[in-house]
Amino acid sequence: MKALFFLLFMTCSSAFLFGQTVLNIPEPMATYGVYITNDVIGEPDFANGYWHDKDTIINGFTYSSFLPYNPHGRWIKQDGNKIYSVLSWDLADEELIYDFDLVVGDTFRLDYFNELIVTAVFDTMFLDGILRKTIELQNIVIPSWTIWWVEGIGDLHGGLYYSYGGLGSFYMVCYGNHSGLVYLDNDFTQMDCDNAVDIPVPSSNTNPQETTSPSVLIYPNPVNTGQIMLDVKNDQGAIEASIYNSSGQFIETLNVTKDEYIDVQHLSSGLYILLLQMEGQNVSKRIIID
Repeated sequence: MKALFFLLFMTCSSAFLFGQTVLNIPEPMATYGVYITNDVIGEPDFANGYWHDKDTIINGFTYSSFLPYNPHGRWIKQDGNKIYSVLSWDLADEELIYDFDLVVGDTFRLDYFNELIVTAVFDTMFLDGILRKTIELQNIVIPSWTIWWVEGIGDLHGGLYYSYGGLGSFYMVCYGNHSGLVYLDNDFTQMDCDNAVDIPVPSSNTNPQETTSPSVLIYPNPVNTGQIMLDVKNDQGAIEASIYNSSGQFIETLNVTKDEYIDVQHLSSGLYILLLQMEGQNVSKRIIID
């Protein structure tokens, strides 16, 4: 591990809009550190890690592969707020493993598990400061068994491929992306994370995470007019506004001033991060283009 981070885990109730676009899985430089227990076959536990390797476009969909651990040759496909696991050699064999449009009371079934019911939907903040939509699901047969899906990450208990753990069980020790360490399970230690995986070094050029500042407002949001107003309360000089898509890919940089409209009509519908570099502070905001 290249840097030491402290675990921050905070949940906050939220009126998350049904159908709102969520962050893509995988995120840029997504890296999962897991421990795999082999209780079923009697072998000792071992640490492992897997990370986003590359994307492939097939029939208009993006399929993501991971290295070196890729259970059953599975790739990931995201279609809106639904994430599928597919066989790399048979794209017709796919399974829905996450559905971030679910609301409280909805049910969901994964391979190997009993039916699950959604018991809560809220926002969670981790080390990178982003508010991430989180869905809590409870096992209907075993109510004490609960899992949490987190946008951009996956299953908080077992990692991205939890439903394909095979023999034994997954336990996600930590997760990181382009901004560095995002999550560290408080049942494990920093050394456990070091043994499992090497989290990427934060990028010095891009860090498109959402932060909050009372001095900066953007509206309307969601955007349905082709323009957003940048309302800066404090006196500022030139403002550099950079736009990234939900995968962290750079779109463009604009030089603007406070109380100025930003033209976004050329952007496709979806989730974006607006990074504002101003005198004395950097602020990033999540914007939705309808």
